Amino acid sequence: SPSAPGGAAAAQQQKETLEKTVLRYTSELKVIYKRCSTMAGVPGAPRPGSGIFTLTMGQFKKLWADCALGSYGVSITYVHRLVFAMRTQHESEVAAATFARKRSTTTNVVTSSTPDRTETYDSETVLLFREFVELLSRVDCARLCFIRLSKCPHRV
Repeated sequence: SPSAPGGAAAAQQQKETLEKTVLRYTSELKVIYKRCSTMAGVPGAPRPGSGIFTLTMGQFKKLWADCALGSYGVSITYVHRLVFAMRTQHESEVAAATFARKRSTTTNVVTSSTPDRTETYDSETVLLFREFVELLSRVDCARLCFIRLSKCPHRV
């Protein structure tokens, strides 16, 4: 514990180790994101030499197929729903924060609105890096739930 002699130093060391690990994995994910964003022959891929490296849903779907990620019990349809849920949640949180900020700086009544979004799949839709990382995390959580449920002796 941090209150024990040397505990604060050990806690600081653990924090630094964790930060380095997170930075290393983030760097590796950036390399994967950039490599996949330059895949040619995929709908929505940028023109060669354009200098743009944003991953499209079409490129993510190719990565999904190439890595056989569907074999973990998480379908690409579920992934599309996750992206939709992530974006909807992000938009509502931004709208709520904007509403709170405007409300605290003015006395006028401000109405909060979130954009109407329909769940559609478009291979040219850009998947931001932060969305890519969150999506991989959510897919892994779903995969772990699938593994646990498939091994459960009481499963129906």
